[in-house]
Amino acid sequence: MNYAAWTLKEAPPVFQVYMIYASINVMNNDELETQSLQEVTHSTAAFGANEMAMNRPNVEVLASPVKKRRKSKVWEAFTITKSMDGKEWAICKHCGKKYARSRKKETSNLLKHMEKCPSRKNDEDQEKLSDETTTTITTLVVNDKGWNHLDDKIATDKERNRLDVARMIISHRCPWSMVEQDISKTFLNTMQPTSTFQSQSTLKADILHVYKEEKDKFCQSLTEISGRFSLTINLLGNDTTYRSICLITLHFIDNDWQLKKKILAFKKLSFWDDSWDKSRAFKRMLLDWNIDKSICCITAQNIVEEDCIVTEIRKWLTYKDYVSPLRVLDCGCFVHILNLLVDDGLWEVEDIFQKIMKCNSYIFSTPDNERKFRIAVDYARSEGMKVISEEVPVNSTCSIQSLEKVLGFREVFFLLQVVDSDFSLNPLQEEWEKITRVYNCLKVLAEVGHNISGSRGLLTMNVFFPKVCSIYKNLIQWGKSDSSDIHSMADKLKMRFKMYWSKCHLVLAIAVILDPRFKFDIVESWYKEIYGQDAEEHGERIQADLKKVYNEYAGGFKNSTTSSADASTLFTDYVMLDHLGMPLTPSHGSDTDSGNSQKSELERYLEEPKFRSVEEFDILGWWCVNTPNFPTLANMARDFLAIPVTAALANPTFISDVLKIDPISSDLDSEIMEALICVPNWLQMPPKTENYIK
Repeated sequence: MNYAAWTLKEAPPVFQVYMIYASINVMNNDELETQSLQEVTHSTAAFGANEMAMNRPNVEVLASPVKKRRKSKVWEAFTITKSMDGKEWAICKHCGKKYARSRKKETSNLLKHMEKCPSRKNDEDQEKLSDETTTTITTLVVNDKGWNHLDDKIATDKERNRLDVARMIISHRCPWSMVEQDISKTFLNTMQPTSTFQSQSTLKADILHVYKEEKDKFCQSLTEISGRFSLTINLLGNDTTYRSICLITLHFIDNDWQLKKKILAFKKLSFWDDSWDKSRAFKRMLLDWNIDKSICCITAQNIVEEDCIVTEIRKWLTYKDYVSPLRVLDCGCFVHILNLLVDDGLWEVEDIFQKIMKCNSYIFSTPDNERKFRIAVDYARSEGMKVISEEVPVNSTCSIQSLEKVLGFREVFFLLQVVDSDFSLNPLQEEWEKITRVYNCLKVLAEVGHNISGSRGLLTMNVFFPKVCSIYKNLIQWGKSDSSDIHSMADKLKMRFKMYWSKCHLVLAIAVILDPRFKFDIVESWYKEIYGQDAEEHGERIQADLKKVYNEYAGGFKNSTTSSADASTLFTDYVMLDHLGMPLTPSHGSDTDSGNSQKSELERYLEEPKFRSVEEFDILGWWCVNTPNFPTLANMARDFLAIPVTAALANPTFISDVLKIDPISSDLDSEIMEALICVPNWLQMPPKTENYIK
C-alpha cells in the first residue's frame, strides 16, 4: 500500500479532514511543474508540442524516437525468474502464482490470469486513491491560465490550508496546542512541504477570519428567509462568570419549510451590567444581524432579570422609527414554569423531608445502627414489601429524585422501629402519606418538563397546547381534592400557572388551530375541561383575537418572497381533493371558488373538513403544499409554528462544557469564544472536502 493510501485510511480522525485539504498540494513548485509537464506531454489532444514550447520557452521539444516493438503490458504484472535447473518462470507480482515460460501463446495465458487474479484487483483498489489525488493535482495545475499561475496558486493554497486548519480546530474542537506540537508539525510538513506552521496567536487570527466568513454567509441566508424569527434569550454563567454571558438562539422555518434552530450570538457581558445595559447589548446584536424588523416572538426563562430584558426589547421593537403591522409576541418558558411549580410543591413537605434526613443520619452514625438497618431491609424484602431504593440519601436537598428514594424505604423505617428500640425519629404515618400524595402530584409536572427539555428533535408549537392544557386541568382537579394539603398546594400552584397562561394561551391556541387535524375544535374541547360553563365566552375571545392577528397578516405582511401566484406554480404536481377525498375537477373547482369568493382564507380554512387525526403528521409539509390555497395563513403558520415553548437549554451544563474545550478558552476574548460556539452550529457538520477541492 502506498503512503497516500495509508494516510487517508489509517490516520487518526482528527487529521482526516485536513489530510484531504492538504493532499492536493503535497508537492513543491518543481514537483508540480514536473507533474504538469508529464501530463501535458501525454495530452497532445489538448496541448500540442509547439503550443507547449510557446508557453514554456525554456523547454525543448524532443523529436519522436525511433519506433520500436511495443512491449506487452503483461510483463508489468509478472516477474521473470530462473530456477536451479535453468528453467524460466513468470511469477505474478500480486498473488505469486507461477507459470512456466514458453514461446507459444505465453502472453495469452498470462493475460487470462491477470483478468481473474483477485489479489491484483485489491492492489489496484489500494492505488486508486493515490491516482485520483494525482489526477486532481493535474487538473488544478493545468488550466487556462498556464504555467504562470503556479506560483500564485501555491501562495493561495498556503493561506487556504491555514484556514482549513482553523476550520478543523473549530469544527472538531481540537486543542489549540495541537498546531505547535512536534508530531503535528511533522505530519503537516509531510502532507504539505511548502506550508508555514501556525502559532496559537496566528491561529486566533485565522479563526476570526473563518468566523467572519461564515457569519457573512449566514447573515445573507437570513435575508432570504420568507418568515419572521423567534428568539430565545439565556443569561449564563458559572461561579466566576455569574450570568455575564448571553446566548441568543434563533428559531425559524426556512423557505423549504424546515424548522431550524441556530445560535445567533454568544457574548460576554460586563459583570457589573444591569438589566438596562444588557438589554442595550441585545439590541446591538439584533441590529448587527439586521433582523430587528423581522422578530415574531421572544422567549426567556421568566427570571426577573431576563423578563425585564424581554420587556424592554419588545417596547423598543414596537416603538421604533418604522411602523410594523405585526405585533412582537412574548411567550414564557413552559419548562421553567413547571420547575417553579415543582419547587413550590416541595416546600409543602420540606419539614417532613428534613425529618427523614435526620433518620438517615442516625442510620449511618454507627456501624451497629447500619447493621440493624440492613437487617430491616432484608426482612422487608423477605416479607414481600416494596423496597424500591437501593441507596439512602444523606444530607440531600429536597427534590423529586430524593423524594423517590426516601419513599422507597418507607416500610423499612417502620420495621426499623421494631428492630432498633432507639430509633424514634421516624415520621408519623400521616406524614408519610402526605409526602406520598405530594410526590405523586409533582411527579406529573416533573415528567412533562423532563420530556420537553429532553426531546432531541425540534418540535413545532402546535404539539404543546394539549400538554399545557393537561397541566392546567390537573391543577384544577387537585384543587378539588378531599386532602387539605393537596387542595392548599394546588391553589398556590394555580396562582403561579395562571400568570404563564395569561401570557401564552393565545400563542398556543393559534398554533394548534393552524394544525389541520384539529383546527378550532380542540380549543373548544379543552376550554370545556378548564373553564366549564364559561368555555364559550373564552372561546369567543380566542376567535376574536385570532381574527385580529389574521387581519394584521392579511393587511400588512409583505415579508414573504413567494406570492400566491408564484406559490401556485410551485405545486402544480399536486392534485387537490374535495371534502370526500376525490380529485377536484375544473368545473368543481370553479364552483367552489365562486361560492367562497366572499369568504376570507381564515373562514374557508375553518369550514373545510379537518385532516384525519393521525399521530405522525408532517404539519410543515401540509402547509408547504397548501400555501397556494391559504397564502396568508401559511405566513402565520410559518411564524407561529416556529415559536419555541421553552428557552431551557437541552444541556444544563452548556457553559461548563464550553469552557472545557481548551484550558485557555476561559481566557479568550469575547469574539474568539463566540467563533468557537457559533461556527460549528452554523456548519452543523465538518464541511465536505469536495467543496474545497472545487
